[in-house]
Amino acid sequence: MKPTTTARALLLLLCASATSATAQQATPGQDPDLPQRVDPTEIAPLVASSPFTRSLNLSDSLVLTGIAYIEGKPVVTVMNKETKESHVVGEIPNAQGWKLAETSATVKLNRTQAKLMIGTEIVTVRYSEEQLTPEAMKKGGYRPGGGDGRGDEHRDRGGDGPRREYPRPSEEDRQRFMAMSEDARRKFMDTLRENGEKLRMASPEERSAFIKSVRDKVEAEDKQGKR
Repeated sequence: MKPTTTARALLLLLCASATSATAQQATPGQDPDLPQRVDPTEIAPLVASSPFTRSLNLSDSLVLTGIAYIEGKPVVTVMNKETKESHVVGEIPNAQGWKLAETSATVKLNRTQAKLMIGTEIVTVRYSEEQLTPEAMKKGGYRPGGGDGRGDEHRDRGGDGPRREYPRPSEEDRQRFMAMSEDARRKFMDTLRENGEKLRMASPEERSAFIKSVRDKVEAEDKQGKR
């Protein structure tokens, strides 16, 4: 056999071996030049947390627990029913980036709601049915009056009882509140909510003294925790 013929034979053998190896690496039954099958495990996180249902899920899991006004500006507290974690949301984005977009507080709790801007989505939160029961109200359920604390002390009862009148916070009060950590603000709001019945029955002076004492206590604990 001539040298040229031998070289050609070796080249053909090498090409055949490479083709065989490539065929063995391809998935049986699939053309390697076509798109491959998607592994279900790779898209499991997207299926579990679809962006198309996230807003609906948040509306279902978040409930409104309180509305207050600081210098005429609304601040709300919401709770995640699954984790039992509370969040304070105002006009300034909180630690989660949530921002209060709108509130509609009235004496009719079943019509009261707040709209939160979460990312690019608007999530509407309301009081839960459990919060609206007479038993829950007697334990200090929150009853927003729909104003900013500057209205009349009482209104016609009409089944809704007297309206609370919180003293209008000063600019110093507002700044001290905003200077607290988010946990401290949440604790302050939760304490007021838990003592809702006591505050409704108290005089304006008693309410002012109680709110001041709660704020001072929470503020002192917050400063101690930052050291």
